[in-house]
Amino acid sequence: LIHQVSTLPYPIYPQPIVVYGDSDDESVVRTMLQAGAFDYVQRRELSPIRLMTAIEGAIRLRDSEAGLRHAQARNLRWEEIATQSIQRYQMATTTVSAMIFDYDVLTGYVERSVGLFALTGYTPEEAQPTRAWWNTLIHPDDRERITAEYAAYLADRDPSHNYHAAEFRLIHRDGHTVYVWSQSLLSHDAEGTVIRVLGSVTDVTARKRAEQALEVSQERFRLASEAVQALIYDYNFSTGTVERSTAMTSMLGYSLDEVEPSSAWWLAHVHPDDLEVPRQNAARAFTDPTIHTIENEYRF
Repeated sequence: LIHQVSTLPYPIYPQPIVVYGDSDDESVVRTMLQAGAFDYVQRRELSPIRLMTAIEGAIRLRDSEAGLRHAQARNLRWEEIATQSIQRYQMATTTVSAMIFDYDVLTGYVERSVGLFALTGYTPEEAQPTRAWWNTLIHPDDRERITAEYAAYLADRDPSHNYHAAEFRLIHRDGHTVYVWSQSLLSHDAEGTVIRVLGSVTDVTARKRAEQALEVSQERFRLASEAVQALIYDYNFSTGTVERSTAMTSMLGYSLDEVEPSSAWWLAHVHPDDLEVPRQNAARAFTDPTIHTIENEYRF
């Protein structure tokens, strides 16, 4: 069965397989790994965070060159396999800026993976295993919102409301700000009380910085177009769509809502006696890679 699932052809794609059980027989474990399993977890060491990490590690190994190296190493003896299992556990939580956590609501104890260090600068050993400690790392401007939102989710007794996600900022140990995306799965008991939370926290700072840079660029574009009596446009040649600035109204009397985002609309409004010149220049520019600028003068 392991062999059949692990060798499924595209587009189903070979499936990452993690096996857990009671056996510590080297030959049994080796047989499963040779058949295509990526990892073996003994039942006595099984915990939600251990299982989640093993699965994530298997997925990453399958999708990387490490998967090939792992496949070639499946015939190693049991001691080496055990060492590799530990290494895969560490790799899954340290090669990306993400942390996995397991929160026991009844005891208040929070277990965090080594990915905590990449996010915050603190090791799991330095961190206090509590929600209160984590809350102190949340940016002051986000702290009240996030703690209130999380408390509401924990108080929700509807088992169908078992997922929570939020974006917020953390203050790194060295003082800089880290944008994170947190996702949690809530587990309820028979009475509907949340008893456990499993989740991950991922560093999304790079994406957030890119979004902010885009917003600044768009604001500069808007200010530049308003500061001069000129229409600024952006023509996407592959889609045929045109984005124009608000000067459409002040210069030509058309609001952006009533203007079709196409070059055809624009050409239809060029004075008939002047139409041929911009058409010819545009055709030349689109076919000649040495042309980088076009200048036209015509009536609209």
